[in-house]
Amino acid sequence: MNFLLQMIGRATLNGAGVRLTPAQLLWKAAASAATKGNFAASLEAYRQYAEIRGGHQSTTELLIRAHLHLAVHEYAEAGHYFSTGIARLHGGREAGSFVSEFRNMTGGTDNRTRMDENHTNRLERMIDAADAHLRQGRYVRAQESFQRARAMVDTLLAAQAGIIVADARENGEAEAGSARPLVGLAKLGDLLLRMLGRTHLAANVAVGLRERSLRDDLAPWATTGENVDDLLRGEFEALREGARLNPDHAEMHYRLGLVARAIGDLQTAEQAFTRVVQLNPHHLLSASRLAATLLQREKKEAVMPLLAVAFAVPAETLKRYEGLAEAASDRPAFERAVVRLCHDLGGRANGKSVRANLAFALGEVGLLDEERAAWREVASAS
Repeated sequence: MNFLLQMIGRATLNGAGVRLTPAQLLWKAAASAATKGNFAASLEAYRQYAEIRGGHQSTTELLIRAHLHLAVHEYAEAGHYFSTGIARLHGGREAGSFVSEFRNMTGGTDNRTRMDENHTNRLERMIDAADAHLRQGRYVRAQESFQRARAMVDTLLAAQAGIIVADARENGEAEAGSARPLVGLAKLGDLLLRMLGRTHLAANVAVGLRERSLRDDLAPWATTGENVDDLLRGEFEALREGARLNPDHAEMHYRLGLVARAIGDLQTAEQAFTRVVQLNPHHLLSASRLAATLLQREKKEAVMPLLAVAFAVPAETLKRYEGLAEAASDRPAFERAVVRLCHDLGGRANGKSVRANLAFALGEVGLLDEERAAWREVASAS
């Protein structure tokens, strides 16, 4: 979810053995300049890329451009593009930091993050559709819709964090209270994880009802909040034990943090997300959720420094991701990249956590394939 890493991943995919268009060449130039630490040149290439496409930019491209503006200390422009990207995600005319029902969780919004009251919110529609699928027994569709909604919330979290950092730099202030919108988004993410758990349970209950020739359409109503709690607590215990046995497994800790928040264990969530940012300081989703958790636990002093570090990706880190991305489609080259990276980290090339973290890294640049996804030890509900 780090927008600069997404740029590197797309540049790698664009160069997959085909003749590049002028726009693709500019995209690759922007990514290459960023990995050399020349963010100003990267932004200039990106501006030319937008111009050659007639000014049209996707939501992802808007957020990448925002991150580049942040990297060159153009804070007003960064805030503008983050805000515009959020507006695009919501489908509204103004940027919104979370769906309207959750505004009270944040203590209010400013003009930049207020949604148009008269415009139907895209995220709300997505959640409503997922809920309708669940109630009507279309469990696969419900799961897909809830997952899409969770992905949108993740993007909103990262973009909202960018606005907060840009505003703090532009105004010369670093008040943790300005990060309060992250709390509402994090809580919405918690709710969506619980709804996904409810969908899994309802699907299993429906199978049992059908086997007994009973009405399987009652399954969603037979699934209670206590059932969801039991499911998530079981997964919580499994993930907590997995994190204990694999202290350097970044994604294990990340998933533990997600489930811990969903069951209300903010202390464990704080510990889990803290471990992720120790292993990967620029993982925006962990940093954003950790910031929200710290605010909920009244630990405000660490919030702004945490977010600032998450967005300040050094060139050597981008270069490492670029090398990993370029080698991802070439097995021998990838194995050599694994050995080099493990040597740099002082670890073993066949270490379970090292390969899991490589899969985590490839996921961030959008280049995770099915084979390497098996390294991740994914938990069922999260």
